[in-house]
Amino acid sequence: MQNQATIFNPDSNFLHGLVNKLHAQDSAQAAHYTDSVFNEKNFSYQKIKGITATQPAKVVPSVFTGHALKAENLQPKPSGVIDKTAVAVIVLFVVLCIAMVRQYNNRRLAALINAFKASRFALQLQRQEYSINNRAAITLLIAFVITIAILSIHIIDYFIPNTFPGSYLFRISILSGVIVLAYSIKMLSINVMGYIFDNTTAAKEYIFNILLFNQVAGVFLLPVAMVMLFSSQISIEIPIYLALLFFLFTFFFRIARTVSTLRGKQRISIIYIFLYLCTLEILPVLFIAKYVQYNFV
Repeated sequence: MQNQATIFNPDSNFLHGLVNKLHAQDSAQAAHYTDSVFNEKNFSYQKIKGITATQPAKVVPSVFTGHALKAENLQPKPSGVIDKTAVAVIVLFVVLCIAMVRQYNNRRLAALINAFKASRFALQLQRQEYSINNRAAITLLIAFVITIAILSIHIIDYFIPNTFPGSYLFRISILSGVIVLAYSIKMLSINVMGYIFDNTTAAKEYIFNILLFNQVAGVFLLPVAMVMLFSSQISIEIPIYLALLFFLFTFFFRIARTVSTLRGKQRISIIYIFLYLCTLEILPVLFIAKYVQYNFV
C-alpha cells in the first residue's frame, strides 16, 4: 500500500515545501493542517530528511489582555441624532408667531417688554384691560410653551440622560401638555386663594404678571433655543446654563415684584404673602427637585 501525506489548506511556503518532501520520501507519517494550526500529534520534524525547521512558537498572551473595555451600561442608549427637519418646522412656526405679533401688534409687543422691565408700565398695561383673550397674548403664550418645551428636552438630556425616550415631536407634545396643565392648575389655585382671602383683585394682578413674564420669556429664550439646536460650534453647556440663569432671574424678579405690589398697593399682610409663596412658588419647585433627585440621580 502506498503511503501518503495529506495537508489541508496550506497557506505558507514552508507548508508547500513540506508537502513536496513528504511526497518525495517513503514516509508513513501524515501531516494534517487545519484552520491554520499545524497538528503534530503523529508527526515529527526529525523524520523528514532535508528539512530544517524550528518548533512552533509558544503562544504568548496578548499585551492587550486585561485592557479590554468593560460594559458599564447594558441598556441601549439613544443615538442623540435629532430630526433636524421636524425641529426646523417647529422653530419656524415659533418664529412666525413672534413675527406676526411684531408685524400686526408692534405697539402691544413694545408695551409688554416695557412692562417686563418696570412695574409702572405693567400697571398701565393692566389698566388698559390687557387680557389673556387678546390675539397677541395667545400667540406669544403658544411661542412660550413650545420654546420652554424645546429647552426642557435638552436640559433633561444633559443632566439626566436616557430618562425621557421617544421621538422629538413626541417629547415636545408631552412637555407642552405638562406645561399647559401646570400653569392651568397654578392659575386656578391663585383664583381660589384670592377668593378665600377675599382679594380677587390681587389674584388677578398676579396672574397678569405671570402671563406677562411668560410672554416676554418666550421672545427672549427663542434665540437660546435656536443656538442649542442648530449651532455645532458652540458647546451645548453655554445655552443650557444661559437658559437656567434666565429662569432663575425671572423667577426671583417676579417674586420680588409680587411682594412689592402686594405690600404696597394691596396692603396684604406679610403672613399671607409668605403662605402664598410657600404654597404656589417654593413648594412646587422643591417637590420637582426632590422627585428628580430620588428617581433619576
